[in-house]
Amino acid sequence: MPQPVGLLRCIALSLAVGALSGCRAGSLFGPRTSSPVAAAQPRSFDWLHRPGTTTQREPFSASYPPGNRRDPLRSEVAWRPSPVELPPARPELPLATTSLETEVARWTATERLLLYPPAPARAWQYIVLHHSASEADSLETIDRFHREVRGWDGCGYHFVIGNGTYSGDGEIEVSRRWLEQKHGAHTKVAGHPEYNRYGIGICLVGNLEQHPPTEKQVAAARALVQYLMARYEIPPSRVTVHRVLAGGRTACPGRYFPTRSLLPRYWQ
Repeated sequence: MPQPVGLLRCIALSLAVGALSGCRAGSLFGPRTSSPVAAAQPRSFDWLHRPGTTTQREPFSASYPPGNRRDPLRSEVAWRPSPVELPPARPELPLATTSLETEVARWTATERLLLYPPAPARAWQYIVLHHSASEADSLETIDRFHREVRGWDGCGYHFVIGNGTYSGDGEIEVSRRWLEQKHGAHTKVAGHPEYNRYGIGICLVGNLEQHPPTEKQVAAARALVQYLMARYEIPPSRVTVHRVLAGGRTACPGRYFPTRSLLPRYWQ
């Protein structure tokens, strides 16, 4: 029978060996090292990472200046329209929109699709204006970026207004999201899903942090806003921009966005 002292030494030696092996294996005796399997997993979007920057990708555009960065966000007071009980969709066309139809039709090659989308009308309650933050884009290029990079089900906006680069100057392009009367993917704000669910997203192509939109873009956007307000009875208080709804956490639609021309709260 072994002596007590020898038995205690054997037990102590066993515990010491177990502790050392536990450190290597990542037990409670020491920090866990990264798994060799996890370390070997490739990151599917490593090609989007740039040294010294965040992982956020610049908007898709072949002519977007490399390395271009926006100025820091300016401090702004957030204003948001209060949510309300949504009325049922109104498929009938108010008589007051007849002349507005004619005006907005001048700016699109798909007049019927804009005015009479094939899907049942949605109970739209908001109009949210954006910019693409890129110098050259179109519905096609934005749709491809949103699908291939964002992983969305297509262009997040309902309408894209060209600046003469990849589409006509002032041309209103109608996305599939509008044809299907589907919720938007343009204004994600925590606690306010209604901005996407019942908000019509309009994107003006251009980096409006650097320069204003073209005159034709402004005319087309204003005609579209006026038509949508009348068609879906959206009040001026619910026609706004991305920056406002996001509480200043984005610069969109840029410092040169023509606020007084496109937001009806400023119209005389």
